Amino acid sequence: MRTDTRKTELALGTWAFAGNAGFWSDQKRSDSLKTLHLAIRSGIRAFDTAYAYQNGRAEQMLGQQLKRFPLDRNTLFISTKTMGRDNLRESLSRLLTDYVDIWYLHWPSSKRDVRQTLERMGTHPEAKTIGICNVTPSYLESLLKDVPVKAVQVHCSLLWTRNLRDMVSFCREHGIFLSGYSPIGMGLLGGRHDNPPDDTRGTLYCYQYPLQFHELLAGIREISLKHQCSMSQVALSWAMAQGFDQIVLGARAKEQLAQDSEPVSLSEDERAMLTTLGDDLSSRAPAWQDTVFAHRW
Repeated sequence: MRTDTRKTELALGTWAFAGNAGFWSDQKRSDSLKTLHLAIRSGIRAFDTAYAYQNGRAEQMLGQQLKRFPLDRNTLFISTKTMGRDNLRESLSRLLTDYVDIWYLHWPSSKRDVRQTLERMGTHPEAKTIGICNVTPSYLESLLKDVPVKAVQVHCSLLWTRNLRDMVSFCREHGIFLSGYSPIGMGLLGGRHDNPPDDTRGTLYCYQYPLQFHELLAGIREISLKHQCSMSQVALSWAMAQGFDQIVLGARAKEQLAQDSEPVSLSEDERAMLTTLGDDLSSRAPAWQDTVFAHRW
């Protein structure tokens, strides 16, 4: 499924659209709809959602709004996720489509038999590809011995670079489609949250290391001033240059999407500087921490 010559595609993420516990709880439905409409009118044709985004509300919103436009389903690339339940047909009903291009296992755990879950997911012809999210390269390698996983989605931002380059190399070597989410670090790299926001993001590890986090923000800010663009554009541009097949950008308002979805051309030196700063911050997290969310297998 992976093609090394393919340009990284920008997808619209719907995590914030439905308003989730601890994240985006003040999200307005009208803002979500306007953002989604702008994405469609701007030519975005890849969309990422999940059942866990407020118990299917984001799936339902996406499906209903896509139906409002004269779009050929073959031109769309729709991904959704399950927490392990055999609920694809429910997702399809909400999405108003006969199939999804990727069906991901959202948050696997070493406490559950992931292989059996993936095998069961693979029995559904309505899912063109079966994938898995939030894994490490070593865990993915162990899975491939038993289950032919063809797609992977992991966090891809300067907020968390641990295992990122190893994951890109592994997926390229094994022909696995690689999707990266939260390129702006759930908004924390956009220059508005030097201090912890009053929601779950404020508990993330980066705020335990303010010196390194602020150095990273200063580096992004310096480059944004040079290019006369937003810090979010710089963060997105770095993520788009990491070798992923797809980068999933979230936006809560159409103005945010209009600005942040336009990457800029970073020099090799600029990308290298940002990588060094991101690596320094990520290295401060505990060794056991597998994801930016302090997930542990």
